[in-house]
Amino acid sequence: RPGGHYLANLCRAWADALDDFRYTPLGGEREAAPEEASAGLAALIARDFPRGENIDIYLAGPAAAVEALGERLRAEGVAPERLVSTVV
Repeated sequence: RPGGHYLANLCRAWADALDDFRYTPLGGEREAAPEEASAGLAALIARDFPRGENIDIYLAGPAAAVEALGERLRAEGVAPERLVSTVV
């Protein structure tokens, strides 16, 4: 949404309070096609977490975006059992 994610303050609080929790707000992806946005997001995650080890990734959004990003992340080496998704 234009003003940011509706739970951004809560996610920032978790990031401040929890040692192993990281929150990175992302914006502008809705303007691009799901395939284009997923390539950029997958590249950011792969850069910060090579091989997708020891992380769990939670995806939520429209079906096309969630599916496209899930495919990209698996291609980057994230194990399928590390991905949790919700289509909204």
